[in-house]
Amino acid sequence: MANQVMVTQYKAPLWSNDDGKTKRGRPLVLLDSFELQLINKFLQKKIKRHCWITNIKNYNANLLDKVANSYISETTLLLKKLELIDVIEDEHIFELDRVNHNLNRIFSESGWRSIRFEIRQIKKRNKQIRVEISKDLFAQLEMIKKNEKLDNINSTLEFLIDSYIDAANELNVKDEN
Repeated sequence: MANQVMVTQYKAPLWSNDDGKTKRGRPLVLLDSFELQLINKFLQKKIKRHCWITNIKNYNANLLDKVANSYISETTLLLKKLELIDVIEDEHIFELDRVNHNLNRIFSESGWRSIRFEIRQIKKRNKQIRVEISKDLFAQLEMIKKNEKLDNINSTLEFLIDSYIDAANELNVKDEN
């Protein structure tokens, strides 16, 4: 996966339904440049033929005709090309638009909703870090949490870090005098 993507001008287009009608509620959005880099590999796997056969409700019915092969191939090539680019700039916006347009033609609405769900899960996983600690250390954290009347383990760790920083700052002040 490429490092970091930055395009401030590119606004992800809205999903368009086959019948042209908009549905109630929040509109579905296609990919912006950052989301494309997050989910590129996943999309490359999802637009392969064996995925259509196993989960046909997530794909548009027109995928079986020969015309569909052209935009599926184009999408695969564009995804591979955009994967190699570190920063998607103005010159790549046409490719990003083509990818979004083709994704709208490949996936059904329910299929695109599942892709958007996967993007949300990836973003959530990227925000969190899981740490394994021993039971004894966890029991000590729980004791500090209870004694200091804190809400959760995160706030307990923040309290301990703040206490450490305050103590370190006090030691540095005394060392300077």
